[in-house]
Amino acid sequence: MNAFTGESMAAITPVCVNQQVFARSLELMNAKEVLTSKIETGNLAIDELSKAELNLTLFIFYAAVSSLICLPSGLFALFKLALSNELELHENGGRFHIKLNQKLDGMGSNSNDGEQRTTLFCGYLDPLAMSALHKYLISDDCPQIESSEDKLLSLINRLLSTCDSRPFGAIKTFCNAAVELLRRNSDVSIPVFLAEFAKGNNISHAMPLISLHLFHDRVTKSEFQVPPLRHVSKREQRYKSSESTPTNVDYEYDIIVDALYLRLNDMLKVNRDAHQPDEISKLIDYLESRITQLTSLPQSAVILLSWFIECLKGKKWKHAETPKKYLKTIGKSWLNLLTDIELSSLDGAEMDVLCQAVIEDKDATSETPSRLRDLIIYAVGHFAITAPDDPYYTIKDAEKYVRTTIIPEQVVHQVGLDLHRNNTSRGKHFQDTMDAMFVLMSRLGGRTTDWTRLLIKDVELSEQGWILIRPRNRIALKTIQSKRKVPFGVLLKPDERILFRNFLAFRKQQLGNKIKQNLFSKDEFNNQAFSNAELEEHIGSLVSQYMKMYVPVYQFRHTCATNLAIVIFGSDELIEQYTPYCLEQAINIKHVLIGSRRRDKLWSIAALLGHQTPKTTLFSYIHCLDLLLHDRLCHQQHNYTPQFWLELSGLPARAIAQIANKTKLLSANDIYPLLQSKLRKFVTNASVRDRRKFGQDTIELNVVEPDMIQCLKVLQQVDDGRSMAEIKLNSPVDELSVEAWINAAQDVVKRYLTQQKYPRLVSKVGRICPRLRSSEMADLDLIRIAFKAEYRKHRDEIQWCIEYALSHVLDTKVYIQFRSVNDYQRFMKAMLKIAPGHQWRLILAGNEKAQIGSKKWQRFSQVSFEQNFCETDLNLLGKLYFITAKDSDKNVVKGSRLIRCLLHLAEIVIKAEQAKKIRSNSISEHFLT
Repeated sequence: MNAFTGESMAAITPVCVNQQVFARSLELMNAKEVLTSKIETGNLAIDELSKAELNLTLFIFYAAVSSLICLPSGLFALFKLALSNELELHENGGRFHIKLNQKLDGMGSNSNDGEQRTTLFCGYLDPLAMSALHKYLISDDCPQIESSEDKLLSLINRLLSTCDSRPFGAIKTFCNAAVELLRRNSDVSIPVFLAEFAKGNNISHAMPLISLHLFHDRVTKSEFQVPPLRHVSKREQRYKSSESTPTNVDYEYDIIVDALYLRLNDMLKVNRDAHQPDEISKLIDYLESRITQLTSLPQSAVILLSWFIECLKGKKWKHAETPKKYLKTIGKSWLNLLTDIELSSLDGAEMDVLCQAVIEDKDATSETPSRLRDLIIYAVGHFAITAPDDPYYTIKDAEKYVRTTIIPEQVVHQVGLDLHRNNTSRGKHFQDTMDAMFVLMSRLGGRTTDWTRLLIKDVELSEQGWILIRPRNRIALKTIQSKRKVPFGVLLKPDERILFRNFLAFRKQQLGNKIKQNLFSKDEFNNQAFSNAELEEHIGSLVSQYMKMYVPVYQFRHTCATNLAIVIFGSDELIEQYTPYCLEQAINIKHVLIGSRRRDKLWSIAALLGHQTPKTTLFSYIHCLDLLLHDRLCHQQHNYTPQFWLELSGLPARAIAQIANKTKLLSANDIYPLLQSKLRKFVTNASVRDRRKFGQDTIELNVVEPDMIQCLKVLQQVDDGRSMAEIKLNSPVDELSVEAWINAAQDVVKRYLTQQKYPRLVSKVGRICPRLRSSEMADLDLIRIAFKAEYRKHRDEIQWCIEYALSHVLDTKVYIQFRSVNDYQRFMKAMLKIAPGHQWRLILAGNEKAQIGSKKWQRFSQVSFEQNFCETDLNLLGKLYFITAKDSDKNVVKGSRLIRCLLHLAEIVIKAEQAKKIRSNSISEHFLT
């Protein structure tokens, strides 16, 4: 029901809003004509609008589109929307859609019954707000008021007083701000109104007006009010002249940066996969023009804005989408510190002091050090700062950027002493519990929840000592593979080992047979575990106090990973200097983690931390690799610039390989021109993503041709093993046919049979990982193409189908790893869907015990099935392994895209079997002919 007239919402049929809105006042009609003429002649400027025209336009715009998701781009589109007679408002199921009968520049259009229409907005309007506004504006009760400001106030008050029981989002927020502002000041300018409105409300409500206003260069410096600057510390006073005074440029710069970031986030919010190139190019052009026009901007502001441009041009979306607090923190600090300083005149030591002052700023966040490092890299390259005497300043100074989140051993030792002393008054049980938990937290690298949920039965009190850490996800508890063991007897120092063993023995004696109780509890009489907030209060506050910045207890996990990296990769001097271990204990840690099997060194750290891949460990948890680089190069003759060292700190994997091999490695920027020229007919778009933080570059290629063999041959010629770039082939499942991947797999086999080298490829659609278990051709036993489909839960079915297809096309054995019998049952159901009654030749390979629900099934391994399966055989197989079919399994294969893929695959397999009857001993003959 309508809150104004009591009529139902269905009574509001498609109407034309604007003529009836403007027809109630002669002054408003004149405003419409003036605005329309200015639009047509191209002489529209916000500064020239009268207060009546401005208030009317702003209110109509916000009343129409402030609660929409998609906003128009461009000032002229905004006024065309507010004044066009072609605007229609349609209701459909309680949602109001705005459509235009004429196409606007830059807008998409859809054809409907031969009439060109533009769907301007895909969002929805608040039904109550729009119906109330529309009914009131066109009703006969609407008063005839001479002043547009009075009419605006009357309209706002009427809306608020009538609809107070049901708020209607951004319109009500806008109305409240407008009423308060107009009451306090009748002469309101646009910048002041926007600044006041954004200050008291959600910034996203003011974002459309701020971005559109600043985007079209309508800023006048005299209309901005300068906010008071914060207190300047003594360290900053060395870089700030006493005669300098704040200017309007600083405030203008802040608003420009806010608006640009909000504008960019709004553009990327619509579709993050398809970043709008036209909008971003406009944004880049606007930024470059602002830098050239604002000659009074300090160098620090120029660096920040130009660095932002480089992020946009290089499509570094992670940097470009950084929240505005990054520039508000670092940007404001740089503005204050560099008012009267030329960066080009600074040496390395002065730059180090300057950056440390920014880090110690009271508004700095946990992201400040890593973001500041990226900014320093750009500033060093931009101004070519001269190299200091010591490369990368010093190892001690390197900790400020690379090891800021690493807790030094001196701090760990002091926090342990203070924790023991502070908990004396809480009782012996609480004191011993916190001491034991702190020992494990600071040395073993587990998550906080790993220690708060640790059970007594999970700790093995043996000579070496092991702790079984169970995963946080309850679903993952079903498989033993998801658990991991941590050797606390090796990783703890001798005194810490004795402390923890005594506490464990006491708890076992205290609880007796209650082995499922928490090892760490708040009270000895209950089983209440600690929360993360309590650990932050007791331990995290002490760490932050000594570090002089906020450091969560989770950073102990990063500290442990860093210490283990130094133990495994570093020299004896680094181990003694940067780790809490002596050389004898470090050798013992190496032996236990790597073992006699000579495991991959980085994998051993990743397994200890519970990471699925070592990439996470290397690029996110180890913060000391630049120290190792320094140790390797400190005895060599070199003449490197600070930029070299800064880049090494962000690219540890490439740098270590470069130093170890002493050969020049090809970066993504080196390979990209070759790929772009040689793969022109295979790809539509290619891009290089520079991922300094993650240790390697990425080249993404959008494949359009199904001839994957030619594409792979070209990649093999370009990538000769010296590239550190990761090559990704992007293509939707629908567009890339299954034949292409089967042909590509055949080419892989052929290359291996002829001892040819094959490049490393990683694809969003499929991952080609060929592997040979022997050198004989007949023993080729694994060809796997694991599809990563859009429907992730159907990835296994697609992978199994592809492997089945390859097993028939290549006539060789295919090993399929099933996690459980339930997975095998799902696979058989998928096969029965596409080719019932076919003969399946599979070899199951299960290697671990598992528990499904409350039933256990025994281990099965290398079980061969060669028979025709049907529904009856499938049910028997389920009963054999104590697994019954569930109702949810009926919907395993669903989705039109997946079904089309499976049916298409079945057709290919059947045709391949009919056309080629390949015997098992003729594989080499088939591929080498």
